[in-house]
Amino acid sequence: MVMEIADQDLSGRWLQGVSFAGKTVKRVKFDGADLRRCDLSHGQFFDCSFDKADFESAHLVRALFENCNFRNAKFVRTNASEATFRSAALPSARKAPGLDDSEPQVSFAGATIEGSDFTNANLNKVSLFNVKANDVNFSGADLRGSLFEECSIAGSEFEKARLDGADFSQTRDAAATLPGWAASMVKLPQRLELEDLLEMIQEHRQWIDSYGVEGVRLSLSGQDLSGIEIAGLDLSGADLRHCRLDFADLSGVRLVASDLRGASLVKTDLRNADLRAALITETALSKARVEGARRG
Repeated sequence: MVMEIADQDLSGRWLQGVSFAGKTVKRVKFDGADLRRCDLSHGQFFDCSFDKADFESAHLVRALFENCNFRNAKFVRTNASEATFRSAALPSARKAPGLDDSEPQVSFAGATIEGSDFTNANLNKVSLFNVKANDVNFSGADLRGSLFEECSIAGSEFEKARLDGADFSQTRDAAATLPGWAASMVKLPQRLELEDLLEMIQEHRQWIDSYGVEGVRLSLSGQDLSGIEIAGLDLSGADLRHCRLDFADLSGVRLVASDLRGASLVKTDLRNADLRAALITETALSKARVEGARRG
């Protein structure tokens, strides 16, 4: 049985279901390869390129990836629990500010990792730029010094993850997604000021009155608006997905046809609000005050 593969170009190859389990792989190009349902568990991969590779439903359990490139790769429902990703140099154009050049990182720029399992994975100093990382399990993962830039992480789990020094300042839904205990150890997006929010709501009002011809639709997806007081305003048709609206005063607010999927509404005041045709779950509403609210 061949236990080592080296210096091959497998770019664009159809490799569905192939087993690389326990193998040592060196300097192999997998760019654009179809690796769906492949078994890479316990394998060791050195200086390999996986640009645009498809890892859907693949198994990477306890695999080691050293000096590997995952730019634009696709990880969907991938099991990468306890895998280690390390020592991959980040392109200078995307080098994270404030990080020592002598400590290289792994880059997942442009990748999709939605619904994947990275439980207890070692992703120390990982760089995720423009990555779709919704519904990912990062529980127990080592994400110290990681950079999440212009990513989406809604629905992802970070229980017991190591997050010291992680930078989420350019990821809009970070504040609404990360657990409360993480706030003191990570960089979060700057909270939207009330004055700026009211200006955006005024533009949204113009959008409503002109049937979309003027103004701008209100899009606050992933924003932390906890404790905000905007009673009686018109947010009909607004995008409020994955917003943190805990303890906010939205009493009497018009939310007709607004999108509140994934929003957190712990003790949110929605009394006498107009929720007709709003996209919102009963579970979320059960945590809010909804006396007198219009539904249907």
